[in-house]
Amino acid sequence: MNTEIIIDEGIKKESQHSIIRKKERIYKCTTCDKSFYQKCHLTRHLLIHNGIKRFECTICHKTFSQKTSLTHHLKLHDRIKTFKCTVCEKSFNLKRYLTKHLLNHEELKAFKCSFCDKAFAKKYLLTKHLRIHNESKQFKCSICEKSFNEKSNLTKHLLIHDAKKAYKCMICDKA
Repeated sequence: MNTEIIIDEGIKKESQHSIIRKKERIYKCTTCDKSFYQKCHLTRHLLIHNGIKRFECTICHKTFSQKTSLTHHLKLHDRIKTFKCTVCEKSFNLKRYLTKHLLNHEELKAFKCSFCDKAFAKKYLLTKHLRIHNESKQFKCSICEKSFNEKSNLTKHLLIHDAKKAYKCMICDKA
């Protein structure tokens, strides 16, 4: 019975020692004093110091010594999309992708104005634009006789006259 207790205690002590031993970082880097639990982790870490960078980013061509670093880096490319299309608000992580995307918008502008260099993706937009070149501006301002090719532009213009009326001269009452 006493022998069993001693053996059991020995196993307990040995397994406790193994657990404690595993928690110790016994593998140390001589270059930067960083320590590791396992030798393979130290070996992988040493690649940082020897300058060997085998893993290259296919997007920006930055190189890394560890595959995990490249994987983390690629996630950053996915998140950061700073190049925005002014036509459709789509975002891209690289300027060259935006430039390529913009070509799609140019191809879509099949309706070209015969008077100027403007082009449009929709026929109705070209028709609306052609009114600018049309001599007959049918919407005339009753106050200053300025004319417009669209009623909405006349309505916006009339707001200018309303704003002028809001400010009267204290001396001569002119608006």
